[in-house]
Amino acid sequence: MFWYKQASDQGHALAQYNLAVSHLRGFNTGLQPGEAKKLIKLAAEAGVPEAKKTLETICVQGGCDI
Repeated sequence: MFWYKQASDQGHALAQYNLAVSHLRGFNTGLQPGEAKKLIKLAAEAGVPEAKKTLETICVQGGCDI
C-alpha cells in the first residue's frame, strides 16, 4: 500500500485506482473517508478502463455525488 500511495500522490492514475479499490476492500491504506471515490474519479478521468466501470457502478448505486 505504501508504494501505491506514493505513486497515487504523484498522480499515477492506475495507482490511484488500485489504492482506492484496496481501501474499499478493507486494506489499511491511510485514506480518509470519501477519498477512495475521489481517486476512482481521477483515475476514470485519466482513462483507466477499470476505474470508468467502477465509477459507473458507483453512480448506478446512487453514489455520484463526488
